[in-house]
Amino acid sequence: MRSRMTDFEWWALLGITAAMDVTQFLLDLFLAGLAVNRYIDIVYAMGAPFYLAMRGVEMNMKTLGIFAVSFVAEEVPLLDAAPFWTLDIWQIRKWDKAKKKAE
Repeated sequence: MRSRMTDFEWWALLGITAAMDVTQFLLDLFLAGLAVNRYIDIVYAMGAPFYLAMRGVEMNMKTLGIFAVSFVAEEVPLLDAAPFWTLDIWQIRKWDKAKKKAE
């Protein structure tokens, strides 16, 4: 199945994800992130792969593995300030673009 994600859609998803990562960082600064960020991460870790799968992005072990690793990293205090979710989307976009180019 071929991905139906357009460039605009990838950039919009990257922007939304980056905004979420910045918000989580700010919540960490104000110590509210200790409680709130856990719920954000759970919702995102379930929602993002589902959305990408609905848009035709291949959900193989490599793609799901990157989400799993980021989810675990996001649960570690202080380490959760890093933009793991944004880096995930960036990497999955690169893999998707490479797959489209190979076809």
